Amino acid sequence: MKYTVNEQENAIRFDFTVPYDEFSIYLGTALEGLCKEKNEENMSVNDFIVKYGKDELNFKALNIAMGDGFKLAIDETKTVVISQPTVNVGEVGVMSDTTFSITVDKAPTFELGKYKGLEIKLDSKTPSVTVDEIEARKNQIVNQMSTLVSVEGALKNGQTSVIDFVGSVDGVEFEGGKAENYELIIGSGMFIPGFEEQMVGMEKGEIRIVKVKFPDEYTPELAGKDADFKVTLHDIKERKVPELNDELAKKYGEGKGLSLNTVEDLNKQLREEIYREKERRVVEEITDKLANALCENTKVALSDKIVEDEVNYQLEAYENQAKQFGMELEMMVSMMGAGSLDGLKEKLRNEAKKQLSLQLILDKIIKTENITVSDEELEFYYDAMAKDRGITVDEAKKQIPKFHLEGNLLSSKVMQLVRDSANIIYA
Repeated sequence: MKYTVNEQENAIRFDFTVPYDEFSIYLGTALEGLCKEKNEENMSVNDFIVKYGKDELNFKALNIAMGDGFKLAIDETKTVVISQPTVNVGEVGVMSDTTFSITVDKAPTFELGKYKGLEIKLDSKTPSVTVDEIEARKNQIVNQMSTLVSVEGALKNGQTSVIDFVGSVDGVEFEGGKAENYELIIGSGMFIPGFEEQMVGMEKGEIRIVKVKFPDEYTPELAGKDADFKVTLHDIKERKVPELNDELAKKYGEGKGLSLNTVEDLNKQLREEIYREKERRVVEEITDKLANALCENTKVALSDKIVEDEVNYQLEAYENQAKQFGMELEMMVSMMGAGSLDGLKEKLRNEAKKQLSLQLILDKIIKTENITVSDEELEFYYDAMAKDRGITVDEAKKQIPKFHLEGNLLSSKVMQLVRDSANIIYA
């Protein structure tokens, strides 16, 4: 595969050419993968095209080629990628070369500020575990191992309702305002203020009109408006809580692959778990405060386009999640307690600025300190990951490509360097 580099004012474009004989190899790789996906015996390219057409095969082969080409160009040119690349396909050759281009935004230039000897003050204290924390965790386990059972009587706080609801404003249903067989815990505060309170006292089979007012920070189409929800209650459920005894401790242990025989064994296990969790939180706080200090000491001027590209990428993930729940993004954002869609965008924008700046700063420290990752280190982590997930090393390498793992390890190493030299003051 050949490529040329076309430097533009704010971007870098890589133009690739894949000779026909080399693209044939990609077709073979794509064919093997598609045959597995479709539970087909090994087929020839021609047989596959006759049965399924050529577009799917070409598309998969092209994606593999683009991935290989992009990694090759990035590695050889040492280009720092901080935004989602833009792809343009030229020709996919039948008996000729295949061409495509990949464009990435240029990383801004900046002077690296202080990154050694940083001083940070923690809110966390040295980890310790109390009896009350262990008891609280045991209560959580009991609740998690409880089951929902249908009960009779009027709906009360704390019970789970199974409902259909249809929302309308001025008699007109609005998009994303309806659901069937939805499980809502009364008193959870998951719905619009006033919704759950008005359901208290309903009985199975009852239909009730719930009147609410959308918050002012809700999606613009509904913000501040009065709405009616037609709610049909199908079922009322309560949690049946099991007794905490040696048998339950053993069952909990089996679910985690642990040998627990008594409640006392469970107490010891929970003490260890809570202590490790607190240790992780301290490490996370240290990492977060060091990251903030790095960004404060080194100012990176990011273009609006780079930031907005990242925001849009994150928004797309939220939109896909909303579709899985069968609702509009605005409603999911409100139910999450995240405020309005504009509020979410602003939050994502601030996070993008920090994360993109931090990525660039870490990359510069890596080059300044000449930090590397050896093949032996990569193999060690692949082996550990394979054992942890119960898979083969080859499967682990497919799950996390080498360049992803290498990037993660480099970032970990540079943060360790920053952390080792820092002055950390505990609360």
